[in-house]
Amino acid sequence: MDKEDYKKILLASFFGVGLTMFAFFKGLSLTTPISASVMMVTSPIMVLLFSSILIRSTTEKRRILEVFIGLLGAILLITFGSSSNANNKIVAGAIF
Repeated sequence: MDKEDYKKILLASFFGVGLTMFAFFKGLSLTTPISASVMMVTSPIMVLLFSSILIRSTTEKRRILEVFIGLLGAILLITFGSSSNANNKIVAGAIF
């Protein structure tokens, strides 16, 4: 590897990891706990669904059960979570 490659890797790691994590935590601070929980639960579910559709990977019964449990948890959070008038906060957090 060249010294020039190390500079590219350092720059890519900053934007790929550092900036992404900063935006993630900033978004969490701008949203409600329930919305953040729903986003955290649905992200891996969406990755699994998209991978099974786009890559046509086989989905095991165990993974289908995990997706169902995750969706059930998200539904419970939405249904029984505290409802406050924080619509502006939810939108601001979802943008980040």
